[in-house]
Amino acid sequence: MAVAVKTTSEGTGKSRTSSLPMASLAGAVYVLASIAIVSQAVPLLWAKGVSAWLPPWASFIDAAGLIVVLLFAVGALAILGTTLVGPNPPPGIRAGVFTVLFWLAASYFVGSILGRFAGWIAGSEAVGLAVLLIAAAAMLFGGWLLLQKRSAPDRLEQFEAQGWFTTHRYKPTQGLRVRRATMLGLLVLLGSGVWVLQSHGTILGAEKDWVVHVPFTKQVTETVGANGQSVMVMTERVIPIVPDVEITLPIILAALAFWISFRLVNWPLFADFLIATEAEVNKISWASRKSVIQDTVVVLCTLVLLTVFLFGVDLVWGAVLGWDKIGILRLKPSQPAATRQADQIDW
Repeated sequence: MAVAVKTTSEGTGKSRTSSLPMASLAGAVYVLASIAIVSQAVPLLWAKGVSAWLPPWASFIDAAGLIVVLLFAVGALAILGTTLVGPNPPPGIRAGVFTVLFWLAASYFVGSILGRFAGWIAGSEAVGLAVLLIAAAAMLFGGWLLLQKRSAPDRLEQFEAQGWFTTHRYKPTQGLRVRRATMLGLLVLLGSGVWVLQSHGTILGAEKDWVVHVPFTKQVTETVGANGQSVMVMTERVIPIVPDVEITLPIILAALAFWISFRLVNWPLFADFLIATEAEVNKISWASRKSVIQDTVVVLCTLVLLTVFLFGVDLVWGAVLGWDKIGILRLKPSQPAATRQADQIDW
């Protein structure tokens, strides 16, 4: 008798395990290319095509125009990426792209720290560069092995299911008032933090552009010294990340604050708590205006009567217990004015 063996689930599992890592890598490459376009290509083209033709007094117009063009480029690249992914992207691909980008950044920074430390200990840039490459390669290889595990797709789907990479709203018709009030409070709190950074000069005092220094890539550059003479300085190559920090960083922080507030009130665990809170608030029987006024008058009158009563009791018992025949309370008699003045002079 022939026995049929079903291998569909196994084949599907292998397909998911192999396709999701490649899709995540492709998405990470697209994001890195988009960052390169926004942070380097667009500012370079703007500097050569627009900034070079503007007068010196139009610096604000130059910066504002660049920001508008950058926002347009970000929107166009986002739409293009959404179109390439399709209307039904594979589950977990957003979390996979984020994880790959985070691991690439962590590999670079950990490798840079270890490389600089090793180069400082050995006193050789070649040793530091070798340590940097080995450490970064080891972390990248370890990340690839973790991404190839059979449990990786499930973990990425669980991470994405928390809602941090989508605009989907969790139970959008429930708990609207409490969730909106919570989001407004978060925006006020985070916006106050951005305003404090701006008002204290933390942002204004920063560098004009945020850059990443590439280790062990020293080059000689010519700068103008304090006396007006040219000075040769040894510097490392840099990669621009955020142009015009004074204007761009507050916009980025404000957008990040809005996104965190929006996603937090739609996080399933916290959203269910807010929905339950509004349900309990709706069960409260609120008193009428007339009843509130009457109760307030009663409370105030009672407070005044109790104050007068306690004051009278304090006076009566003070007089009774301070009587000479009882002598429980011994009140110190007041000194004459001349004696007090003499004590103050003789000290």
